[in-house]
Amino acid sequence: MPRTNEYTIADALELFMEDSRLKEASIVHRVSRDWKSYAGEAIARHTESVVFKSGTLWVRIAHPAWRHEFRFLADAVKRKINDEAGKELCKEIRWF
Repeated sequence: MPRTNEYTIADALELFMEDSRLKEASIVHRVSRDWKSYAGEAIARHTESVVFKSGTLWVRIAHPAWRHEFRFLADAVKRKINDEAGKELCKEIRWF
């Protein structure tokens, strides 16, 4: 039986994205764009995902009381990002 190298466009794009780190960049962009869906509406009103670098997501938090609240939610946000990435993309979340 002859081998074929036929892929659907979707399969080819998925392979390309995995190989080129575009998938990671896409997820990082999505976290910033859709921050409310990751952090929740109440937290998102008082926070902003600022930068993702070397496995660390930096989050700006407006008020010390919200920093305290975010401390309890940071692991859930990190887990949601990593579940979407299919690997440990976000190793830690830091805030200021």
